[in-house]
Amino acid sequence: MALSCPQQSAIPISRSESFGLCDRMPPPIDMSWRAPDPDIPLAVHSLSPRARHWAIFWDVPYQDRNIRANRILHVVADRGKKLYVNWGPLTKFVSDDDRRSSRELVLGVVDLTRRRQLEVVATHTPVCSGDQEWNGQDWVKAVLREAVLLGLLSKDSVASVLVAAQAF
Repeated sequence: MALSCPQQSAIPISRSESFGLCDRMPPPIDMSWRAPDPDIPLAVHSLSPRARHWAIFWDVPYQDRNIRANRILHVVADRGKKLYVNWGPLTKFVSDDDRRSSRELVLGVVDLTRRRQLEVVATHTPVCSGDQEWNGQDWVKAVLREAVLLGLLSKDSVASVLVAAQAF
């Protein structure tokens, strides 16, 4: 499988090059102060919701069992959709509608240390300008490729998840 971006390991990329931040776009609200990532092994998934937006996420416990919280790694398009932005790892509350309209593909059960390492990989994986050749799916593939190279995720698990995600 070929990826158009990045062509090299994600680790040496500087934080400022990685985020692609945009002055006209305010950062999203991170809810990790309300739902912190616990020091226990948790299932890590890849998400393929409507509009084919991909993300890597895991559920984090929250005090209200009726509300689901996810720690999420993804890039989002700015309002003009000419640029993707990596806001870094965020904890977000997820609605039942969002869960029903998406397909979750399990990447594996991952302990907190490896999840933190996965967050570092995602933070340092650069974004490319949005065009017909590159989108957020390519970014997720690059993060997963680096995670496999670092031994954070199984090569077979990632390969089967990518096949399933691309079958939509």
